[in-house]
Amino acid sequence: MNLVKKADSLYNKNFKYLLSLLSSVLSGKEPPKPNAYTDWASVFCIAELHSVLGMTCYAIEKLDDELKPHPKLLQKFADAQKSELILESNIQFETDRLMKIFNSENIPLVLLKGILLKDYYPIPCMRTMSDVDVLYNRVHKARIKEIFRSQGYQSKTKLDEELDFVKPPFYHYEFHTELAAKNSDAYDVLSQMWNKAEFPSESCIGRLSLSDTYIYMLEHLAHHIERGGAGLRMIMDVYVYHKAEKDNLDWTYIDRKLCELKLQEFNRIITDLAYDWFSSDNPDTDSLAADFILCSCTFGSTDNALLQSAIREEKKSSKKHSGIYRVLRRMFPDYSYICSRFPSAKKLPFLYPFYVIAYWSIRVFKNRNIKFSNISKRFKGTDSVEAKRLVAVMEEFGLDSRM
Repeated sequence: MNLVKKADSLYNKNFKYLLSLLSSVLSGKEPPKPNAYTDWASVFCIAELHSVLGMTCYAIEKLDDELKPHPKLLQKFADAQKSELILESNIQFETDRLMKIFNSENIPLVLLKGILLKDYYPIPCMRTMSDVDVLYNRVHKARIKEIFRSQGYQSKTKLDEELDFVKPPFYHYEFHTELAAKNSDAYDVLSQMWNKAEFPSESCIGRLSLSDTYIYMLEHLAHHIERGGAGLRMIMDVYVYHKAEKDNLDWTYIDRKLCELKLQEFNRIITDLAYDWFSSDNPDTDSLAADFILCSCTFGSTDNALLQSAIREEKKSSKKHSGIYRVLRRMFPDYSYICSRFPSAKKLPFLYPFYVIAYWSIRVFKNRNIKFSNISKRFKGTDSVEAKRLVAVMEEFGLDSRM
C-alpha cells in the first residue's frame, strides 16, 4: 500500500471500527456492534497490516455469535490469537533464560521497547513483537557473541556494532550500543540514558528510567514516521504507557529533552491522537496525520521511505536533485557510512572504491536483501503530489522542523 495516498472512505470506516474494537479491549468495555459499513474481511486485512489480529480477536469474542465474522474468517482471527500467545510466552521464557546467563556473567544489559511495553497491555501477548531489543556496552561484544553461539544462535554484525542473533523458529535478538545513530540529531540526548538506567538490586539486567523510556519511545516513533511510516501499534504503545505512568513521570525533565529533540509539538499531537483513538467512542480518522498512520501498516513502506529521504536530502543541500543523482548516491554511499560497515576503512580511505564493491557484494550474494524494483522508485521527484502530501503530513505531526 502506498503511504502517501489517501485511504478511501470505506477503508477509513472499517479502520475506525477496528479502533473501537481495540479501545474496548484496552478499557475492558463491551465492544461496539458492527455497523452498516463494517466489512469483516477489511477489518481482518487492516488488523493484519497493523499487527493487531490477536488483540482484535479478544474483542470479537465478546460479540454475540450472529454479529461475529463468518466462521472461516473467525477461525483466522483465532489462529492469529493463538499464534501470538504461543510466540509471546516462548519469547518471554527464552529472554528470561538468556538474561539469567548474562546476569551470571556480570554483563550489564538494558531491555528496550516491546519486551517491556507488552506488560502495559491487558494481556502481554496483545502487544506483538518481531524481535527483542537490548542495549549493551561494546566492551562486552565478544563475550555476548560467544554466549549466543553457545546457545545455538547465528549472529552477524550490522551497522554501528549492532548485533543480530537469530535461532529458528522465531527467536530474534538485536543488541545495540546506541539508542540513535551517531550522525543523528538525537544522539547527544539519547546517549546519556545508559548512565541513568535503572538496575534492580543485585542484577545486571535493567531498563531505562520511566521518563527516559517515554522520551525514547517518542523519538523512536518520530524516527519511523520520518522514514517510512508507523502503524497504530506504536500509537497504542504511547497510549498504554502514558495512561499508566503519566503521574510517575518527571515532566519538567521530559519537556526539556523533548525541546532539544524538537518533539514538543509532536508529543502533544501524538498523545491527543492516542487518547482520541483508544479512549473515545467516536475516534477521529479524518486528519492527514490519522490517514497517514492508517495507511502505514506496522512499519511503513519503502515507497514512502525513499521519497522522504529525497525530501530531506534536498532540504539539507538546498538543491534540487535528479533521479539519477539519487540512484548514484545510493550506489556510492558516504565514506562515513562505509566506515561504519567496515571499521578498517577509517585507516585506508584510498581503498574506498574496493570497500564499496565489498559492501554491494555482501548485500547481493550473502544477505540477498536487494530489491531492484526500488531503483525506479528513486526517480520520483520531490515536486510530485505524493511528496507535497508528505510534507503536509510532517507539518501536521509537528515534525517539519526536523526534516
